[in-house]
Amino acid sequence: MKTAFIFPGQGTQAVGMGRDFSQRHPAIFGELFEEANDILGFDLKKLCFQGPIEQLTDTAVAQSAIYTVSVGVFRLLTQEGFRPDVVAGMSLGQFAAIVASGALSFQDGLQIVKRRGELMSAVKEAGDMVAVITLNEQLMQQVKEIVTTLGGNIGVDNSPTQVVLSGAATKMKECSEELGTITGVKPRHLRVSQAFHSPLMLEVEDELMDYVSQFELKNPTIPILLNCGPSFGETAQDIFDDIRGQCTRTVQWRKSVDKLAELGVETLVEVGASRTLIGLLKAWQGLKWTTNTTDSTSNYMRTVKTLKTQAQVVKG
Repeated sequence: MKTAFIFPGQGTQAVGMGRDFSQRHPAIFGELFEEANDILGFDLKKLCFQGPIEQLTDTAVAQSAIYTVSVGVFRLLTQEGFRPDVVAGMSLGQFAAIVASGALSFQDGLQIVKRRGELMSAVKEAGDMVAVITLNEQLMQQVKEIVTTLGGNIGVDNSPTQVVLSGAATKMKECSEELGTITGVKPRHLRVSQAFHSPLMLEVEDELMDYVSQFELKNPTIPILLNCGPSFGETAQDIFDDIRGQCTRTVQWRKSVDKLAELGVETLVEVGASRTLIGLLKAWQGLKWTTNTTDSTSNYMRTVKTLKTQAQVVKG
């Protein structure tokens, strides 16, 4: 049975994230949060455990929090002896996936994530993001045609029935109003201050990549799916180019999931304080997955039990 570890992106932060893991696994999470606090220069652990949510939701904080907790859970799974056949991450989640692939250290990745969040937060032109959910795939095709006609931009292609539009606030308002007139289409503005994965991010792209180039990226030892196309990153340069690409290009999560199915992956584990990516899988009708989450220690233990049972079946 092939297994994929998938890592969630921004928007999955919540007060209390990582707290139960820290209590049950202090050796791993205690060290992890100490490293994070030293690198970030603020108490990430306190913000994750106690909030307030307004501060935790700040782009620079949220990205560091999600990344750190995801890597922590990955370390626990590794300690249990589990090694995925492939890894993938959505947007921000890609950085935890890069660490899991063996191409980047946690410390270097956190510094990149911190700087990424700072630069994105400082983009001058006001942006907006709109999640659009449809009843079926046919309606989604209609949505994409309308967005193209209006000159809008798709920031994230989540699933056959969900996309996230991203761009200038005025353009997002125009798209949202037009799509809201269609029966079976639900546009919803997200609580963000910037338009991630849109041309507005071109302002910070070069500065971010100059910063990323200071750190050592290695060739991955575990196959990693890239964000900007249904292909694997086989070299450090592939990963570097993908980090650049996701600044302004569409994150192709739908194609990533299609690729996992094509590869024969049967077991998916969402690694981190979220079950968002597992929830999206419901839109792939006809595909049967064994899905697992690690958003709490109880769900983590269920996942460990499932993976151990599967390992025994494979050994026969």
